[in-house]
Amino acid sequence: MSSVTAKIDLTPVQSDLATVLARLTASRAANLDASISSRASAAAVATVDSMADTIAGRLTAGRAANLDNLNTTITSRASQTSVNGKASQASVNAIPTSPIKSVQRGYTQVDGDKENVSVGAVNMQKAFIASSMETNDIGSASGWERTRSTVRLTSATNIRIERAGSSLGGQGPLVAWELIEYE
Repeated sequence: MSSVTAKIDLTPVQSDLATVLARLTASRAANLDASISSRASAAAVATVDSMADTIAGRLTAGRAANLDNLNTTITSRASQTSVNGKASQASVNAIPTSPIKSVQRGYTQVDGDKENVSVGAVNMQKAFIASSMETNDIGSASGWERTRSTVRLTSATNIRIERAGSSLGGQGPLVAWELIEYE
């Protein structure tokens, strides 16, 4: 019987071993010694596996094909010029931004029993008037006693302010008014 001696070429093995040694730095080698508790728990891994299974179940062949064909480049969408042409500037301007059409304000000194104040024309069905009164304290500690005022819109262009009460002297009350017209 004869013995056969064969040579084994270790060059590829030596090359692979050199690659492994180059990649196995000291810090990477230390990671191999880390305790199991520093890794993700089995429950966390199970949760990730469950989520991956859910995603895989929802990702049908048709949906996967749609993802492959998804084009998110801006050039595949409508141009800004095309979008602008859909609505005219007049139609955009016609959109009301406030329910209030106009506001008029003023102060009126009421020395007599009534005062009429001219205002810009309003639609009386869509107008609201608010007022407050200040008294003049000349002549006494309380100025006007038992004084009250009524402020009404009597026409589309007139506010009437009427007062009732007695004066102890000095000027009549100063009435502030605000006329709001709604759209």
